[in-house]
Amino acid sequence: CFGVAFDVGTTTIAAYLYRLSDGARLGIRSALNPQAKYGADVITRINHTMTQDQRGLADMRESLLSALNRLLADFSARNGVPPNEIAAVFLVGNTTMLHFFMGLPAAGIAVSPFVPVTTGLCVLPAADSGLRMAPDGVAVCLPGLSGYVGPDTLAAALACGFGGSGKVNLLVDLGTNGEIVLGGRERLFACSTAAGPAFEGASIHSGVGGVEGAVDSVEIGADGALRLTTIGGAAAVGLCGSGLVDAIAQLLAFGLIDETGRLESADEARARGLPAALCERLIPLEDGKDGKDGGGKSGGRAFLLQKKGAAHAAHMDIMITQRDVRELQSAKAAIAAGIRTLLKTAGIAAGDVHRVYLAGGFGSYVRVSSATAIGLIPPEFSGRVVAAGNAAGAGAVEAMLSARAIRELLRLKGKMRYLELSSSPAFTEAYVDCMAFE
Repeated sequence: CFGVAFDVGTTTIAAYLYRLSDGARLGIRSALNPQAKYGADVITRINHTMTQDQRGLADMRESLLSALNRLLADFSARNGVPPNEIAAVFLVGNTTMLHFFMGLPAAGIAVSPFVPVTTGLCVLPAADSGLRMAPDGVAVCLPGLSGYVGPDTLAAALACGFGGSGKVNLLVDLGTNGEIVLGGRERLFACSTAAGPAFEGASIHSGVGGVEGAVDSVEIGADGALRLTTIGGAAAVGLCGSGLVDAIAQLLAFGLIDETGRLESADEARARGLPAALCERLIPLEDGKDGKDGGGKSGGRAFLLQKKGAAHAAHMDIMITQRDVRELQSAKAAIAAGIRTLLKTAGIAAGDVHRVYLAGGFGSYVRVSSATAIGLIPPEFSGRVVAAGNAAGAGAVEAMLSARAIRELLRLKGKMRYLELSSSPAFTEAYVDCMAFE
């Protein structure tokens, strides 16, 4: 028989197919979370469930189930696994996503004191799960800690070995909601900070997810020439999170963005004697072309990474606008301030952290030097950063294959203290401080 582990993200769903008899991995799939049509973040989606009466919650559950069942069907078609032989489905995700999966109201998560219906381990018979699997199978929602530190964070901590080491480690899951865990085997602290979707390419002018053709790295030569790479080496279709961080780090290095986040004009760059090939990429924008901020007469401008050509007729110019810079500033400030606040609360110096795990799709591919350059992670962590990949998904797989892993997950939950940042003056102060590019 077979098992599937799902990591249900706000933006992306990852799925892993395993044979349960020997723990062999047979397939990996991913899909965008179709709930995005109801809002890019969990609060907007919760509001939909509150304003549409019972229909709103049903919308969320049915939308999510359709995606999960499509992934299960894909495994059946590609891997020759009949649905009635999928005996176990294990799910992690943020607390809101798993509430939607189980059809539980999430309204309490949206308002202080942010109380979910449950953070416990929940086992659903196949008939109640809504999943197309073996009729005598089970769907297991792994436990979380709070409304904003969910099962995905606990599973990631498990996968990164927080339960087996006495050393102090830090886990940062970089996504729409940035979860952070700090500590060792017997003492852990956790928090969540609303980074927004910029790291995943959403809310960005030319932003795309981690798809084939997404610009994932940017380098500017001394002569002003740009070197871009894309996922899969395909023609560029947009800019994903790692590419955005790389590009802004490069613009900071050339002084094209100052410490306040202001994007320089072409005339200002020429006056500083920068290469013409670089200056000509600084372009004014027409009114309304810079999203909410407008452009043109209101001073909107952008940095052009690639101009649409005949080969890219279906796509827009790939650029970074002033508004994109502000979006990234806000996202990186939220993460950096969360790290500072957790360190302060735990009484741990940044230099005492043994290892820093960057998890999530974005965290796996971002260049550490670029993340440090924009102030996303403290410079003290240099040389200690490890890309953890989809640690939440890895933790879900561990739990699916091992009862011992489930027990360890529950032990970690019991040792973890949650810090609510919305009521923390230290976080507010750190957030303002971290907005600047140092």
